[in-house]
Amino acid sequence: MKRSKLPFLSVVFMLITVVIFMAGPEAQDSEENDTPLQEFVSRAQTLVRRNQLEEAIEIYERIVIAVPEDYESRSQLAMLYACTNQHDKAAQTYSELLKIYSENPKYQDGLVRSLQAAGKLDEAFDLAQSYIQSYPTMGVHYARLARLYEVDGNEAAAITNYNKAVELAHDDRRTYLSLARLNFFHEDINAAEIALKNAILSATSASDRQDVELQLISFYRYHGNLEKKLQQAENDGTITYEMQKALAEYYYKTGEPEKAANAYKRALDITTSSYQKDRIITELLKIYVQLGDMDSVIEPYQTEMNSYTNSKIWFYTSERITVTSARIAATYNFETVRNSLIDAFQGQDKLEVLKTYYEGKLEENKDNLVVLTVLARVYWVERDYQKAAEMYEALGKAEPNDVRYFYYAAAALKKTDSLN
Repeated sequence: MKRSKLPFLSVVFMLITVVIFMAGPEAQDSEENDTPLQEFVSRAQTLVRRNQLEEAIEIYERIVIAVPEDYESRSQLAMLYACTNQHDKAAQTYSELLKIYSENPKYQDGLVRSLQAAGKLDEAFDLAQSYIQSYPTMGVHYARLARLYEVDGNEAAAITNYNKAVELAHDDRRTYLSLARLNFFHEDINAAEIALKNAILSATSASDRQDVELQLISFYRYHGNLEKKLQQAENDGTITYEMQKALAEYYYKTGEPEKAANAYKRALDITTSSYQKDRIITELLKIYVQLGDMDSVIEPYQTEMNSYTNSKIWFYTSERITVTSARIAATYNFETVRNSLIDAFQGQDKLEVLKTYYEGKLEENKDNLVVLTVLARVYWVERDYQKAAEMYEALGKAEPNDVRYFYYAAAALKKTDSLN
């Protein structure tokens, strides 16, 4: 489809204006000198985000002509050439950048990759080896050569050069993952495991680390030694959250709920993520219900409820706010934990057990907020709306500042009338 030339010509005109401004001796010392250029760069970046790469390339090409010393734009242009399969142009652009920054590994990588993609593999090999000859103690150059060997199908040479890169302290997650993959295919299981462990240590973000941990777990599971390896990691003090969780899941699936509960509790101690903690607590509740360990199963709810009642703070500071087109609902943390408790029993068809337990507690103290709160919800779930209304009414009297309880009581009575 033919594009209109008007937007393109307007960009060219503005870039000509940039050149004129750049030529002025007074403008060269002015901070305003960068403003027109930044406008064009921003426009090109916007086009990239919209995946309008050809239009972005046109702007970057004009920027490079108008402002040759803008090497960042030249680098972006090289990457865009590569993304649009213009590998010869990418190689030429990276070569120009390397004339200025001859030791920049990013540009060296770009040039080697572009030559490889352009089908000039011999030239790419010669270049990669020349970098090693010039800088024989830099691991990044061996990793680059290893990738070329891997593409060329020479896996033995790739492993040799990846190992050399690691030996020279090139602690790069990608390098270790490549080593793990190649060693796995060559049935060097110990080397593959070591590479995966090193990949975890070299990960620079939590998501990258988690991804590699899951790969290591799958690796153990594939070889049938998951329990042994994870126990060994636990004994060595090198076990991670994902590993500990996988060990707990293994115990649960093999019919050892007590061991699973202990492993989940250790996972709970390892993580600092509230999301992960919530997931673990949910799994623990299921196990405690299965084991009939009532003290352990109600502990999270009891702790959260006690914290709430003792704080005497009625503001919505620690709850979840849900906004829809129909309503705005506020849910306190203790209510979320309570719902998880009920779900755990209901999921195993044991809700009657939970109800009986708290009904016994209610006989001991009819004003117990902990008991009233959970029974109100249990009765609602069971559609015993009359009793739910009674519980919510009692809560409203005990907590007159929380008008929600009166609303819930009224809603329960309305449902009772609709059933009659």
